[in-house]
Amino acid sequence: MKNSKFKIAIVAFLILGSSVLVSAQQGPGRGDGFNKGKKEWSHKRGFRGHGPGDMIPNLTDEQKDKMKEMRLSFYKETLPLKNELNEKKAQLRTLTTVESPDMKKVNKLIENMGDIEVELKKARVAHHQEVRSQLTEEQRIFFDSRPMGVGFKGHRGRR
Repeated sequence: MKNSKFKIAIVAFLILGSSVLVSAQQGPGRGDGFNKGKKEWSHKRGFRGHGPGDMIPNLTDEQKDKMKEMRLSFYKETLPLKNELNEKKAQLRTLTTVESPDMKKVNKLIENMGDIEVELKKARVAHHQEVRSQLTEEQRIFFDSRPMGVGFKGHRGRR
């Protein structure tokens, strides 16, 4: 009798101990709600929060179509600038990783990159104002209450 109680106690201890070890092995984001704030994939529109219908309430189909056109136009306008900026970043890396960098070239390149970034920022603000002009007063209040870029670039550090 004592022997069977002892065996049951050992089995119970092993089961309990193994369940504690298994739960301790779960890392962040596995069952503890760590990743609850992450965007989820939706088969209809890519990441949630990236379409105009997700950012602004009560958009009409006409408004959605107009914003889609404006967004496409904005991407076409800014893509060459982004590509040029990325090329300059690569050049900067090349120039600064040599044994003795030419600081005149480095500084000139940094100034060129700054000019491109200014152009991109101007294009972003112009696009933002263009989108804003298509909204009703109620929609504009919601749109203006959020930082520019939320839902698209507002979470860069979370990649």
